[in-house]
Amino acid sequence: MSVEVVDPKEAQKRCQEQGWKLLDVRTVEEYNQGHPSGSQNIPYMIKEGGEMKPNSSFLSQVQKIFQPSDKILLSCQSGRRSSMAAKALKEAGYSHVADVDGGFSKWSSERLPIEK
Repeated sequence: MSVEVVDPKEAQKRCQEQGWKLLDVRTVEEYNQGHPSGSQNIPYMIKEGGEMKPNSSFLSQVQKIFQPSDKILLSCQSGRRSSMAAKALKEAGYSHVADVDGGFSKWSSERLPIEK
């Protein structure tokens, strides 16, 4: 099951013009240090005992905010976690899912809008 990958500028355009929603799947700490403007945060991995472990409530948290028909762009720091999260959402029945290439690192390096 493949997931579409889009660059940050295309992601921002889709949010502004096509009603896509941006889901940042980094940890709360990472998100609070800066995130794409207008994004929501649901961590895909959480720190537990000094290790990163899957967030067992990720899918249930997503289902509280997003409908399976919503268009969702996923972003993390570099692209690894968002890729895994995007696949999980596709498997759960979300049909319009895309991964932001390069994550927040690339988003910020392209000087796209950031909130803190």
